[in-house]
Parts: sequence; C-alpha cells; structure tokens
Amino acid sequence: MTRTVDELRGFPFVVQMDDGWEQIVGDWVENEGFPSGLHAFARTIRGAGFTPGLWLAPLICLPGSTLVRDHPDWLVRGTGSSPLIAGYNWDSHYYVLDTTQHGVREHLRGVFTNVVSDGFRYLKLDFMYAGALPGMRSTATPRERVYREAIEFIREVIGPEVYLLGCGVPMVPSVGIFGVRVGPDTASILVRDGSIAYPSCAGAAKHPTNTDHLNNGHYQYQAPNPVEVAARAHVFERHGRELPPQPVGWVPAGATSKCATTVRRDCPPSS
Repeated sequence: MTRTVDELRGFPFVVQMDDGWEQIVGDWVENEGFPSGLHAFARTIRGAGFTPGLWLAPLICLPGSTLVRDHPDWLVRGTGSSPLIAGYNWDSHYYVLDTTQHGVREHLRGVFTNVVSDGFRYLKLDFMYAGALPGMRSTATPRERVYREAIEFIREVIGPEVYLLGCGVPMVPSVGIFGVRVGPDTASILVRDGSIAYPSCAGAAKHPTNTDHLNNGHYQYQAPNPVEVAARAHVFERHGRELPPQPVGWVPAGATSKCATTVRRDCPPSS
C-alpha cells in the first residue's frame, strides 16, 4: 500500500483503503499488517498529497467477532430469540447491530472517533442496508427511521468535514448524508457469467443509469465505481476482449464520480 501511494504522487486522488485492514468485520481495530497503526498510514497518504480514506461496514458483524461474543444482546433479532442473519459474505453469515440501543451508539461513537482521530477524511460505509432490515429491536421505531437516525448520529460524531460514501444504502433515507455508491464491484472482466450484479466492468457501468434521476448534485453524488486504469491489455484478453495499448480511463456517460478508480498494479509509474 505504501508503494502504491508513492507511485500515485501528483494525482488528485482520494486514496481509500478497502476491506482487509481490520481484525475481523465487527472489530474495527487494525490487524497485524499495520504495526505502526492506522494513523501512520493515514499520515503517509496525506504526506503524498492525497486525502486518506477508509472502508468500514459499521452496522454488521461476523459471528466470530469479539463484538458478537461480548455483546450478543446488541444484535437485531429475527424470529424467536435468534440473531437476524443480515446476509452472507466472508464465507459466513453476518449479523446487524440494533442501533436503537444506547450501548450500540456508544460503540459506534468510539469507532468513528478513532478513525477520524487517525486522520481519515473520507469514509466508505458498506452494507448499510442492514440497518434498515425488518427485525426485532429495542424500540418499535419504523425501520427507515431507525436507519436514518443511525446515519445522522454517525454524521454528528464525525462532523461536517469528513466525506461519507454510502455503499449498499437505502437510497431515499440516505439523502443529505451520503454520496452513494450505486453499482456492484468492478473487476478486470468485461462480462461475468451469472448475475449482472457480479463484479465486472459491464455491471459496474450499467447500474448507475438506473438511479441517475437522483444524481443532480443537490440530493446525492453517485460513485459508479467502474473506472479501470491500465497500461496494457490484461484479463480482458482471456475473454476475447482487448484494451487499447495506452492507459485508459472509463466512466459511464452521465455519472458523477467522486472517487471510483481501480488502479492496476501492472501500470508502470509513468502511466
């Protein structure tokens, strides 16, 4: 990561570190890959002239997390007394926090206070839909209101200067709080067999057009996430496609992209 930051000097980028820095989803503490702490890495990004960014999924937690072990009562419940399963990823199911509880809010306050104190000024919050799922919470508040109050609380904690990009968010309840990621993950494959939602360049380009009616700069900024920058053809070649031999950047027409670039590791520093 440090080498990548150094090679990108001179570009007006947000450098956002994605999933993989944390110990486990739910425990938002850096793992052994960051012996000097996240603040040191944020300082490296800022020193190269970029805005430091960080990925989190603050409303969900994996069953193996310390959070679930120590606070099972913080989880939204499904039928009976079992925790609600909010989805599947990381070779597991995952749960969702009940943000109507005081303890959960104080936990979130600590998470966001820490990452902002570490120097991150751009936060990508993923799997946020989980906060609006139907389930049993500590209050009977309508779930859209629960979600809205949760993200308003996050905004209150981090202050107005930190940019928030929401990923997997309910669109209308997120207005005024997030810029919105509207497409699936991109990949170095033009079209992937199966669902259009699977990571691919075609899927990432197609999805933003379905929500472009909100993308007017007043309600939401949308980040489609399909940009590929490469110095030569790579994975496309194996799928009967070709890229031009020169560096290429691609953004779908009509999309407003604040930060939606995948930088290929096979690019020489000059590109």
